[in-house]
Amino acid sequence: MRAFKGSRMAAALALAVAAVTPVTLATPASAAVGNCSKGYNNANTAWGTCKTGSGSWSLTVQCYFWAAHTSYGNGPGSIYSSCPAQSHITNIILTVNQ
Repeated sequence: MRAFKGSRMAAALALAVAAVTPVTLATPASAAVGNCSKGYNNANTAWGTCKTGSGSWSLTVQCYFWAAHTSYGNGPGSIYSSCPAQSHITNIILTVNQ
């Protein structure tokens, strides 16, 4: 009989703790884009692709004779960035923002 009484007490205590514990609702996680790659189309144009997740990302090309040029993407997809015809790409930078 004593074990049964202890079980009821434990259940009552658990119920009291649950009643005063704040409930937090799960919010959907913002997953950064992923499975990204980059490359050259030709000497003046580069491509960037992200296949999964959500969020923003950018593709920057640094140009030999001109300043860098940046294109922006949101979520999965492909974007392109180019240097002027008189110049060529010296570096491709793909940046994922959270």
